Amino acid sequence: MYGRLLFGESFYEHACSVMHEKDVLDLEMSGNSWFKCLRRSWADLFLLSYKDERAQAYYTSRHALRMERAKQFYIYRKCIHPLSKFRQFWDYAIVPIVILNMIIFYHSTSLTYGEAEWQFYMVNVFLECLLFLDIYYSLRTGYVHTDSKRIILNSKKILLHYASTKLFFHVLASFPIQTIMFMRYGRSINCAICKANKFIIALQFIGIFRMYRLIDATSQWSTYRRSVQVTCSLKFLRIAILCFISMHILMRIADIISVLNILSRGSLSSHSFYASVLSIRYGRDPPPTHVFYCLDFARICKSFRLFSFSLTPHAYFPDKMTSLLAYLVAMMFYMWSLVECYFLLSYLKYPEDQMYTCVDRTLTLSRWRRLPDSFSKKLLTYYKFNMTKLTVTERQNGIYRSLPKSLKNEIAISCSIRLFMRIQYFAEWPSELIEQLVMCLKEEIYLTGDVVAESSIPSDGLMIIVVGVLAIYSTRDEEVGHLVDGDYFCELCLVTDGEIRMSSVIALTPCKILFLEKITFRKLLRSYPELFYQLKDLLTEKYTSQRRASINPLPVKSMNI
Repeated sequence: MYGRLLFGESFYEHACSVMHEKDVLDLEMSGNSWFKCLRRSWADLFLLSYKDERAQAYYTSRHALRMERAKQFYIYRKCIHPLSKFRQFWDYAIVPIVILNMIIFYHSTSLTYGEAEWQFYMVNVFLECLLFLDIYYSLRTGYVHTDSKRIILNSKKILLHYASTKLFFHVLASFPIQTIMFMRYGRSINCAICKANKFIIALQFIGIFRMYRLIDATSQWSTYRRSVQVTCSLKFLRIAILCFISMHILMRIADIISVLNILSRGSLSSHSFYASVLSIRYGRDPPPTHVFYCLDFARICKSFRLFSFSLTPHAYFPDKMTSLLAYLVAMMFYMWSLVECYFLLSYLKYPEDQMYTCVDRTLTLSRWRRLPDSFSKKLLTYYKFNMTKLTVTERQNGIYRSLPKSLKNEIAISCSIRLFMRIQYFAEWPSELIEQLVMCLKEEIYLTGDVVAESSIPSDGLMIIVVGVLAIYSTRDEEVGHLVDGDYFCELCLVTDGEIRMSSVIALTPCKILFLEKITFRKLLRSYPELFYQLKDLLTEKYTSQRRASINPLPVKSMNI
C-alpha cells in the first residue's frame, strides 16, 4: 500500500510521463475557419514568440514559453510582449521610418535643394503620426527588470518605467515639426525666403533629437542571438547607420550656423563651403538637384579621411573646425568597429584554436592507447558540442584563471541561479542558501545514447537540464515522455533514503546537466530544518497524489515532473 510513511521507509515511483500541452491560442481559439485562423494569427503577433532567439535568456524550456503565453493571454492580454513578433517587426520598421523622416524634413528646410510638390511633404506628416503611434506601442510593451532578469507585463509598472526612462526623450524625438511647418506656411512650404528664418532653424535643432530614436530603436539589434553571423551583422549595420546619420547631423549643424551668420551679419565669407554651394544653386545656370545630393554625400564620406572640404582654394576656418570635429567623430566610430571586430575574432578564432589543440592531443592519446575507432568518433562528437567548447575555453583561458575566487563564484552564481530559481520548491528560499546550493552544482555532459539515469537504482541527487533533449523509458522499455531545457528530475531523492527510480532517462541529443548531490544538499539544510521538512511534505504530497491519479486516472491537461 502507498501512503504517507516515515522518512526513509518508502519506495517512490517517478511520474515521468510528460504530455504535450496545447498552446493557449489553440485551446481558446480552436477551429479551422479563416476567421478563426485570422484571430489566432492576430493574437499571436503580440504574445511571446516561440521563434525569438532571445527568449532562451529568460525562459529555459518550451513549457515555460507556453506558460508565459498563457499568463499573458489571460492576465496581461492588453500588453505587448517585448519578445513578440510584432515588437520585433516594429523595432526594425521604426528605423527606416525615422531615417526617411529626417531626410524629407531636411529636404523641406534646405536652401540648396530643389523645390518639391507640397504633397510630397505630406508623406512626412504621415511618418510623424507613426512616430507618435510608436509612443503608444511603447506604453503597452513590457520591459526587462534589470535586477531580477524578469519580463514585466503589468500595465502600471510599464507606465511608471516608461515615464521615468524614455517618455520625455521619445516625445521630444517625435515632435511634429513637419506638421508645424504646414500649419504656418501651408502650400508655400517650398518658399526659399520662408526657410531662411530663426523659426525654421529652431525646428531644425528640434529635429536633431530624432537621433535618440535611432539609438534606442537599434539598441535591440546588439542583443545576443544564437547565430553569431546575424548578431555581428546587425551590430555593424547599427554602427554604419549611426555613423552616417551622425555625420549628416554634424554637417547640418554647420549649415545652420552659416544661415544664422547670414541672418545676423547679412553676409557670409566667399571662402566658406556653404557660400560656394549657395552661389552655385542660385547662379545663372544651376545644376540639377541630384548634383547637390551627391555633393552632400561626398561631403559626409570625405570626413572619414580628410580634415577639410571646400570648393575654394583657401578653406574657411569654421569649415576646417567642422571637418576636424567630423573626423574625430568618425574616429570614434572606427574604434567602435575595431572593438566589435576584436570581439568577433576572439569569439570565433580563439575558441577554435583551443578546441583544435585539445582535439589533436586527445586523438593522439587515443591512438597511443590503441583505443577503438568508435571511441575516437565519440570524442569528436563530444568536442563538437557547443557546451564543451565553452568549458574548454574557460579552463584554458588565462584571463579567466587569473580572476579571484570571489569573481569566479559570482560568475558561477549568475550563470546557474536562473535555472535553479525556476524550480518551484526553491523559489522563496533565502538568497544566501540558494547561492550556497548553486555553488555546489556540478556540470555533467552526456552524449547521444548515454544513460543519464537508470531504473531500479537509487538516485544520488537532483538533475537540472541546461541544454539538450532526453527521453524517458519505463521499465518495459517504452518511451513515455521527453525532458527539455529547464526541466528537472530525481528531486525526490533529496528528502528520502529508500527512493529508487522506476524510469530510465537516456540522452537523445548531446546535453549538459547540473547535478546537485544529495549528501551535499542535506549538509547545507542542517541549518534550515524547517525548510527541509517543508520540502519533504511538498514532495511526499505531490507523489502521493500522482500515485493515486495513476490508480484512478482522471482527464488532465499535463503533468509536471
